[in-house]
This record gives sequence, C-alpha cells and structure tokens, in this order.
Amino acid sequence: MKQSVLSVALAGVLGVLAVGAAGDAAAMNYHVRGDRVYLSGGVTYADVMSLPALLAKAQAEGRPIREVVLRTSNGGALIAGEWLQGVIRTAGLNTIVSGHCISSCSIMQSGGVERYLGGDLPIVDSVQIHAASSGGKVIYTPSARMTQIYAGNYGGGMDAGLLHKAMYEVVQPNGLLVFSDPARATGAPVSFDPDGSGSKRETFPGQDIFSNNIVTAAGYRDPGDTLNVAANVTGDINPAYLRTGRQLQALVDDDFARWNTNAGSTYMTVAQAIYNLSGQGPQNIGTDSVQDYLNDPGIQALLLSRLRLGDLDASTLDDAMGVIRVTNGATWRTAATTGADFMLVDNGTIALEGGALRASEVRVMAAGMLVGHGDVAGTGMDFDALANGTGPSWREDGFNRLRVFGTLMPRGGDLVTHGYVNIMPGGKVLFDVTENGGSAGGRLRVGSFFDDGQNDGALVIAKGAYLELNVAQGFYGTDYRRDLVQGPIYQQGFQDVVRLGDTGYTANLANGDVFRPRHNSLLSFNVQQTADGLWLTANPGFEQIGLFTSATAGDGLGRALASAADGNNAALRPLLGALQFADRDIIQQQAGSLRGDAHATLRLADTALVGSIGNVVQQHQFSLRSSGGDAGGLAMQAAQAASAQPGMANASLFNQLAMHLVAPSGETADASGDSGRRNLGVWGRGFGSQGRIEGGDGVAGMTHTVGGIVLGADTRIADDRVTLGVSVAAADMSTKGRDGSEFSGDVRALDVGGYLDASYARGFLSFAARYTDLRHDTRRSITGIAGLDSPLRAKYSNDAVSARLEHGFTFTTGNGLVIQPLLPVVDYARTSATRFDEGQGAGALTGRSDSLESIRVGAGLQLYKTFAGRNGERITPHARVVWQKELGDSRAQYSNAFSAAPELVFGAASQQVGERVLAWNVGVTSRASERLSIMLDYVGQRRDGQDQNGVMLGLGYRF
Repeated sequence: MKQSVLSVALAGVLGVLAVGAAGDAAAMNYHVRGDRVYLSGGVTYADVMSLPALLAKAQAEGRPIREVVLRTSNGGALIAGEWLQGVIRTAGLNTIVSGHCISSCSIMQSGGVERYLGGDLPIVDSVQIHAASSGGKVIYTPSARMTQIYAGNYGGGMDAGLLHKAMYEVVQPNGLLVFSDPARATGAPVSFDPDGSGSKRETFPGQDIFSNNIVTAAGYRDPGDTLNVAANVTGDINPAYLRTGRQLQALVDDDFARWNTNAGSTYMTVAQAIYNLSGQGPQNIGTDSVQDYLNDPGIQALLLSRLRLGDLDASTLDDAMGVIRVTNGATWRTAATTGADFMLVDNGTIALEGGALRASEVRVMAAGMLVGHGDVAGTGMDFDALANGTGPSWREDGFNRLRVFGTLMPRGGDLVTHGYVNIMPGGKVLFDVTENGGSAGGRLRVGSFFDDGQNDGALVIAKGAYLELNVAQGFYGTDYRRDLVQGPIYQQGFQDVVRLGDTGYTANLANGDVFRPRHNSLLSFNVQQTADGLWLTANPGFEQIGLFTSATAGDGLGRALASAADGNNAALRPLLGALQFADRDIIQQQAGSLRGDAHATLRLADTALVGSIGNVVQQHQFSLRSSGGDAGGLAMQAAQAASAQPGMANASLFNQLAMHLVAPSGETADASGDSGRRNLGVWGRGFGSQGRIEGGDGVAGMTHTVGGIVLGADTRIADDRVTLGVSVAAADMSTKGRDGSEFSGDVRALDVGGYLDASYARGFLSFAARYTDLRHDTRRSITGIAGLDSPLRAKYSNDAVSARLEHGFTFTTGNGLVIQPLLPVVDYARTSATRFDEGQGAGALTGRSDSLESIRVGAGLQLYKTFAGRNGERITPHARVVWQKELGDSRAQYSNAFSAAPELVFGAASQQVGERVLAWNVGVTSRASERLSIMLDYVGQRRDGQDQNGVMLGLGYRF
C-alpha cells in the first residue's frame, strides 16, 4: 500500500522539486570513527541524502554504524531534521549530543533509540526545541506533526506542557525551550524564552533533561573523537575529515544534477515524495509518518537503489577526528588546510603559516594562542548551485565563530576570518608593530561568509578584552601607518591598549590616551578606531625640542634631530629609532652625552693637565730660591744681608719695605760667602693629582686623575742669582664622566720647556714657557638608551703652549721667616683647535673646536723658613696661596654633528666654570747634603665648578 501511494506521489514531484525552507547555508559536516558517524554544523537539504548514503556505504563495506554523534548544530532545514530522525530510528541507532543541538538537530536527536550526552567540549551539552520558522517568522503549521515526532520518539516521557510551550508559545525564531546538562549548567537546567530576548525567560524547578526522557542515561558517553595534540606537530593532522565531507557533497551534487534531466532516478525525488505524503492529513499529519515509510522494505530498497554507492569512494569512511585539542604547551604549525567540528587551543598554540582551519568554532582558551596568517572559516553550502544542479555546492568560506579567551595574533600577513571573532573578557588581540608599517606585518581581516549571499563577519569586543601591541624598536616617521584590523568592529571596539609583557601599563582609548611603546617614551601612537577598521599612526616625538636643550649649548641638537626626522634621514634612522623608544626623562638627562658635551669638558681637563706640569716646574723654581734647595739659599742670603745693615737685625717689616725703594750701598754679590756653590743641577719630580669638574646647566661632570714625572736640568749664572733650566715631562690623565655620563678618556702628554729664575735682594722674578703634545683616546656611550649604549671611540691629537710669569717681593723677619707677596702672577695656556671622529656607530659624532685660551692674572703670598738640623741638613717648610682672575675662556665649545649626517651641525659645550681661581701649596724641602735635596708638596686649586688636589715628590742633585 505504502509503495503504491508513493508511486502516485512521485508523479507529482517529478516536474517540481518543492524543497521548502532550506535554513542557513552552513553545511553539516560528516566524519567517521569506528562505528560512529559524527554530524556537526547547520542542517541543510543536502543532509536528507548525506547521512543515508554514509550509513549505506558503511553497511556495504562491512562496518555498520551504531551511533550518531550530533555536535554543535544550530539546526536548519526542517525536512532534513524530520527525515533523519526517521533514518536514525528505523536503523536502530543511538544519538549522542556533544555541545548544543538546536531546532532541527533536536528532532534528529530524538530519533536515537538510546540518547546520551557527550560531555567532551567546553560547551554545556544541551537540547533546544522550538517551533518552525520561515522568512524570519514563526510558523505553527508544522507544530502538530513536530509534537507527534517528539512525543513519539521520547516515548511520551516529555512533559506535555513544556512541549506545548516550545511548539505554540514561541513568538520569535530564536525563542527556545532549553534542556541543559544539569551537572554543568549554571542556573536552572530547563528554561523557556519565547522571543530570545531573555526578558520573559521562565525556569522550571524539578524538571531536567533526564526526567523528560530527552536523554535516557545519566552520565556521559564520550564520543571518542578528540585528537589531543600534546607535542609539537606540523601539517594536516586530520586529513580524512574534509575528504569525507567533500565526497559526500559531490555525491549529493550529482543527485541534484541528474534531477534536472531524469528526476525519477534521484534519491531526493523519492525522499521529497515521502516527506510530502507524511504531511498530507489533518494538522499536516499524514496517514503514515516518515518512520512508517522508512520501515517498509520495498521503500528501503527503492531508496538504496537511488544512492549510487559505487560513486562513493571507500575512503569516505576513513577514521577522522572531530575535535582537535592543543594542550600541554604544544605547537601545531600548518600551511595546509585542516578541518574539524571544533578546535580548542587549551594550553598551546596553533601557528598558521598560510594554512587554513575549517571548523564551525575555533576556541582559544586563556592559556592558548592562535598566531600567524591564513584563513579561518566553516564549511557552507551554495543552495542555488545545489538546486540548479550546477555544483559544486561545497563551500569553504562559510560561517565560523572564533572565540578568543587567550591571544589572537595575526603575523606575517592577513589572518582572514569568516563570521564572528569574539574577543572575550580577558582575551586579547596582539599585533607586532614594526617600522615598515602597512599591513605586511600581520592584519586581522574580518571577511564575509557565505550564506546564499555575501554577509560581513564582525570583530566583537567584550568588556574586559583589550588590544595588545608589541612594538619593535625602529624609526616611526610622521607618515607612519600600521593597519591592524579591516572589517566591521562591534560593541564600540577596544577600550584599552596594553604593551606586550607589561601588565602595569594601559592606554585608555575612551579617554583619548595615546599609546607609548615603552615607559614614558618619546614615541607615541594614535590608535585610530572606527566601525570599519583599526590602525595606528605615529607621533614621532622630535617636536619636543626642549628635551634636547641646555643653557650652555642651546637647542641645536633638538633642531637637528627634528630636521632629520622630518626628512626621514635614512642614515640617522638607527639613532632616531633608539631615541624614540627612550624614556623622555632619560633623554633629558642624557642630552649632554648625546650632544658630546663631555668632549668639551675634556678640554677643561686638558688645561688642568697642562697646569699640573706647570705646578711642578714652578715648585722646583721655588726650591732653588729657598734655603732647602741649595746651600746658601735665599733665606740665608736675606738673613745675612739684613744683619749687615745697621739696625736691621730687629728692624720692622715696614722698614724693610722701604729698603726696596733705595738699594743699599756696598751690597755684595754673594751674601752667603759660599764660594763652593755648584753650578749644574739635575732634578726629577713625580706628581699625581685628582680633580673634578662639577656638572651644571645640563652638562654632566667629570673627574680627572693625573700622574706623571718631570725631569730637568739647570745652571746658575750671574753669581748664582739667575737660574736657567730646561724640563721634560711625561704624564697620563684618565677622565671619567659623572652624573650618569658614560664617558671616559685617556690623555697622554709629552711636555718640554724652559725656565728662568732671577733673585735679587728685594725679591725675585721667575718665568717658564712650555710646549705640550696631547694624545687623546675617548670612549662614550649613552646610558639608559637601548641601541646607544655601545662604546664610541675617538682618537685625536692636539697641543698646547703655556707660560707662567711671577714676581715676588721678599721680606724676612728677625727669626728668619721669609714672607713673599706675589705680584703679579700671570698664567697663560692655549690649547690648539681640535677635531675628533667617533666612527660610524648609531650615535657617533664628529666635532671640531677652536683653540681654548686661558689667561689668569692675580696675586698671592708665599711663606717659608729654613731650619738647620743637627747633622748639617736644612729643612724648609713652605706655604703658598694665589688668587687669580680668569680673563680668557671659562667654557669650552664644539661644533658637532652625527657622523652619519655631517650636514646637521649643533653646538656642544662644557659647563661654565668660575672666573676666580684660588690655588694653594703646602710643602717641605729638605737638603740632606751639599749635593742632594728632597721635596714634598701638596697643591690644590679651586674655582666655581672645578677643583684639583695633588702631591709632588721630588729629588734634586747638583754637581
């Protein structure tokens, strides 16, 4: 009877294939593992044939299917749901729900003889039921037939009131009666929401999925198709998955193509006729149900004859996995296309290297990462190509949901998605940002997905999700743009931007904050965000000229850098990039180091070095005049001359001062009467000093340490009142920057000179002139600025000429104390022009400076007294203080430029030191015999901003 009725029905559908509402275009995916077949995704008209074909092929190959796993399906075509529940029940198969099973999927689920929950996904298993819809509106016409199917398959165990709500009280297509796994559900396990808004949601205490016989067994029945990736792998790790789906869809395409030429030979014609008959009756309930027809052996044979299983390759039944779970810190790298029902990055990484993922959902958990470039989509079906027989209808750009609780990182190119990218609370989208800009570094492109038309996907940002940027050091100019996201952005986009690895920093976009890639960096970015995309533009930062300005050197450095940045000077990009990533406070602190001020400060130290050698010569000249230096020294001569004058032995200093105005008659040439004076002497002194130049006006300070030796020879003429001599000296000076300046310099000096010293009864006149060759070796780096901390070295030479003229009056007290007012004391030093070149490092400098000239004029006071020892030795302690005013340069200056851009010249300068100079000396000279003398002195000098202290130890011998 059923077969004859079917024959009549077939005649009515041969000309027209009344497919009805096809639902969405997401194709249902199939794969096989053992005796289970797995279905996921949207239910389509094609599934009416796909599942029966797969079951029949498995039976023919001797490996029959026992269970059907229904995974994460939002439903779809009603005809497919009703048809497949009949196929499942008449074949005696069990069903397992893995994740959510909604709408027509729930009808299929009810067909299972035994019905289970899978419990294998991070999604609460649920069965969700509602009335049919078409064209965006709920239709109740099929509700009676659907009620009969649910009630019959659930064995009358489902609460009639709940079923009535689902079939007749739903008012919007997304209204649902939901039965959730009570062991994992948050809140009530049974709820009803008539319009999907949540405002009218009801719950039903005491009801659950088991009490309504929707699931027949408590606990879980593991679907057993999870591929756990716990070690690093590459390539397509699930090759059979897509092969099964593609081959099944090709079989269906062939059936529809034949329908256009020979409809009676197709499976779909028979299925459509049976479906029509099952709905022909009161309340759309026919005399026989789909199950009744499918139980008929003759109809079973008819349907089987239409399947053409010979066209379906046996590889369709190859085992495949439906869930890929990356865990244990593993990385899956792929440039291939791999499919699965569900991909879960739990504690690991999927690294796309141009590959593609095909899954209805890819979920990245908090400890997971999806990184790279490629394509992420679900599979879909082109219903027009299917119905018109123009195939292929299989699409791989269908809707996909990418949920990110961890990290999503486009890299190396576009990461293209099709559907919705949900960045969940705590989730982040991470981008590498390099100076190349554009989109090549990696862009998230939220693409369209196929559902019988092109629909845009969207990036959906939850509250508590954020944008994370990993900005590589480089130079980012005023025209810089980095494209990050292309496509719709929902829910107002990102609110917060953070740095990779820096949990303490957040830029709030709602407050208009700029993003700084490093703490307080010179460089900042504007995050430009619209409803259609996201990109960055750079604020290079070099307009902040004040950071590079000092009171002594001006703003030349800042202007030079700004000019280089505006002109995108390629040679200076490493320098500009390093500065852009530096802390602005550190830039301000290190501006002097960057400018090369320490080279200028070193010139002040050079002057101190030249002066140290001069001090040795000056102290030797003094020793010649004092009693400790030679037999019959000046103290002896003065004392004897004074005693030769009547009344002078106890005369006052005032009376002695008068004697300088009129020469005494009969003054002898040799007051000492010592005819044994030796005329040739040699001497040597070692000396060492340490000084510092204070920082100020944005210029770091410097310490300088000097050590050396001076050798000399002299002779006396004109009755020993005039001494002529020569000296040669070698000295080393080491300098080190202070106040955070990483500058050091070594200076080697070779000095030659001559001196003259003339004594007369009223005083003395001394003069010395010297030439000094100076060899410099400097090292400079910019501390605290990555990329500029490598030492930069320069070697250069210059020279100096110097002279000292000193005149002093001599007064002797009755007890032999010699008092010498010094007037004038003139010091002159001129160091020649210099040039240096530090090579080709990122911050390397070239510089030139004119000569530096010091002219000091002043006066002082010198005291000494000679004591005779028991064994004939003479000891002369002495002290000296001199005050001078600097009439020459009190600051050194350079015209510097970066070696890579010598045309951009800027000034560098030392700090200004004081014009008033105070120098002092305390020492002792001991003559052990007529030939040998020993000298020990402490010398010091102080001016505002600079001081120096040292010791000298000398030895003299006269032949």
